[in-house]
Amino acid sequence: MESFKCEHMRSFSKYFSDALASTPNVEPHKFLQIHGTGNKEHESSIIVELKLSSYVPFDVLPALLFSVRSLYSSCADSRYLLFLIIDSRDGTLDIFHACARALHNFASRLQGAIERILWVGVPCTISVDSIIANDLTLSRIQSIFCDARNVTEHIDVGCLSVNLGGIIEPEIAEQFFRMRLCLENLLRRTHFMAKLYMAMHEDLKRFDAPNGIANLTVQSIHERMDE
Repeated sequence: MESFKCEHMRSFSKYFSDALASTPNVEPHKFLQIHGTGNKEHESSIIVELKLSSYVPFDVLPALLFSVRSLYSSCADSRYLLFLIIDSRDGTLDIFHACARALHNFASRLQGAIERILWVGVPCTISVDSIIANDLTLSRIQSIFCDARNVTEHIDVGCLSVNLGGIIEPEIAEQFFRMRLCLENLLRRTHFMAKLYMAMHEDLKRFDAPNGIANLTVQSIHERMDE
C-alpha cells in the first residue's frame, strides 16, 4: 500500500478512512471538495477545492490530499498533479499559517505533486505572499491570487462549488465521501479475503494427497497438522 511518514504524523495512506481515523467527527465535505480531473488545459490535474476556516483539521489535511491523489493515480497511468483552489475569504492570519504548514508537509514529501494554487479572496490585511516567500517548498509552487468575482477567469465554473459561484453542491460532495468510505471498506474486506485465500493455498501445498485432491478432507488435514 502506498504510504509515507510525515514528521509528527502517522503514515499517510491511500484511504480516506485512515486519514480521518484520529478525527472521526470531522465532516470533510464541509471544507474539501474534489472536482475530478480538469479540462484540456489542465487534463493531468486533479482539481480540489479547500475552504479555509477554523473547522479545517490542518493536521490531517496532508493525509487527505495524499488520499485524493492516490485515488486517481491508482486508476490511471497518468501522473496526476493537484490544482488547489483555496477559498480564503474567511481565513485569518493563524489559519493561513496553519494552511501553509499543512501544504508544506504534503509538498515536501511529494515534490511536484501540487501543480498550482489558486488563492481566492485573500483578505487585504493578510500578506499571504510573505508567508509563501518564507517557505522554500511553497515558493516553488505557482500561486495565483484573484477575487471571488473573477475566479472563473482562471478555472471553469463546473470546477467550483456553489460557494464560489459554481455548480457543485455540498450535498454532492458529502455523498462522494460516503461512497468512497463504503468502497474502501469493500476493498479492505476483499483484500483480507484474498490474503486469507492465498495463505490457505500455501498451507494446502504443504500436504500430500496420495489418493488425489478429491479425497482430501478437513479431518485428514487436521490429522496431518497433528503429525
